[in-house]
Amino acid sequence: MEYSIQFLSDAISDIEDAIDYYESQQKGLGKRFTISLNETISYLLKSPDAFPFHAREIRKIPFKKFPYLLFYEVLNKEITVVAIFNTHQNPSKKP
Repeated sequence: MEYSIQFLSDAISDIEDAIDYYESQQKGLGKRFTISLNETISYLLKSPDAFPFHAREIRKIPFKKFPYLLFYEVLNKEITVVAIFNTHQNPSKKP
């Protein structure tokens, strides 16, 4: 089954903030974050129902190389990324 994916504006903002932060810490680290994000999305597109629920219809998938979770929901064949969350943040800020 083939899925399409879309990102809410908050998720795009989260991604941009993470890339900017990592790039400011070390040149090229933002690119490595982007690669890790793309790998996570690739896993997600293959098996979106394989990952645990966080709340109601929202599921989460961890990044393998960075301390982030990608929160998403699936409706029919559409995946909507709602947020990207740094696990080093206060857990009460989770989406």
